[in-house]
Amino acid sequence: MPFRADSLVQKETIGEAAERELKEETNCNCNFLEQFGTYSNPNRDPRRWVISNGYMALVNAEQEIIQAGDDASDAKWFDVSFQEEAGIWNLCLTHGDEKLHARLEETTSKWDVKKKFKTIESDDLAFDHELILADAIVQLRKMDYGDAYSVPAFTEEVYTERIAADS
Repeated sequence: MPFRADSLVQKETIGEAAERELKEETNCNCNFLEQFGTYSNPNRDPRRWVISNGYMALVNAEQEIIQAGDDASDAKWFDVSFQEEAGIWNLCLTHGDEKLHARLEETTSKWDVKKKFKTIESDDLAFDHELILADAIVQLRKMDYGDAYSVPAFTEEVYTERIAADS
């Protein structure tokens, strides 16, 4: 879950801040929180240079009542699909009639430890958050957490918590 550096509390680790921000922004508790990536491209946010640490949280969507709080104007669960088709990865987030979509190209070399992607097209997802989501989903698919898991994503105007089912 990307969050501003100024949201860190003195003597708080980044992991503690991620857990606190998840609770403050969505009202969700988690039993598992893990860092999966760091994002530091100087051009990733057009407003200023931002370094984000991506965290994934496993949340039971049936037991947690998601509720926007603090800086979030809205929070809701989305179904997530991330599938390769003819060398292009399609990311689709769906909540009722609302759909967010991105197309990514895999740029992984034989020397890379993890998959790498480049954005071809993205609508409604803020900055490079489709790349952050792709990294989280790839990491989750390497692990066995059952049938459902949650991944954070953000739009320009609305913070949203997404639920993903690996299909």
